[in-house]
Amino acid sequence: MTTLLWTLAIAAFLPLVWGISGGALRAQAPEGFDNNLPRRQAATLTGLGERFYGAQANAWEALAIYTACVVIAQFAGADPAAAGVTGMVFIGARVLHGVAYAMDLATLRSLLWFVGIGACIRLLVLAAQA
Repeated sequence: MTTLLWTLAIAAFLPLVWGISGGALRAQAPEGFDNNLPRRQAATLTGLGERFYGAQANAWEALAIYTACVVIAQFAGADPAAAGVTGMVFIGARVLHGVAYAMDLATLRSLLWFVGIGACIRLLVLAAQA
């Protein structure tokens, strides 16, 4: 499996990391984790729990874009080394994005979002050059 595909596998699990982190906080709520209506409970979150929920939602959104770009790069025959490095930049940016989201560092979070989107664009450029 190529490095790029490994990064896609990692990206697929990032929303779960943020979701489990937020879920642990929801379990500490006075009423405990509401498995019957988890989205309703999530809508009442504040602070760190709310930020983890936001990081999870954003990670799902980024995954859709990244998946499309990875598939295009793979099928176009983009340079594997350059695509792999680009994928690692995406993963680094997305991990740090989630951390910045949880720590309420909005400006840094936005900059990291742009790095991640830039990596997606780079994959498309590599595909176009193949």
